[in-house]
Amino acid sequence: MNNGSYTYKYMMLKYKQLIRHMAYACPSCRSAAHTHVRKLQVLQHKGLCLATGVPWYVSSGQVHGDVGVPLFADHIRDLNASWDSKVS
Repeated sequence: MNNGSYTYKYMMLKYKQLIRHMAYACPSCRSAAHTHVRKLQVLQHKGLCLATGVPWYVSSGQVHGDVGVPLFADHIRDLNASWDSKVS
């Protein structure tokens, strides 16, 4: 294992610990305004750029596609659907 892959795995772990956990409050996010969800998406994009070493000007769709992490709004929608199916 080279140093680059170790750093990538470590940074993705830190991303999941620091940024990803905010999505688990999604039942309260369902009433959030689009602008607030957008601000959280920007925060997620910045965290992914730091974790992967991607420059800031790369589109969030490309970064999320390469890494395999869903966009924040998509993740909230999926978790809400899952939560609704468990409640019903």
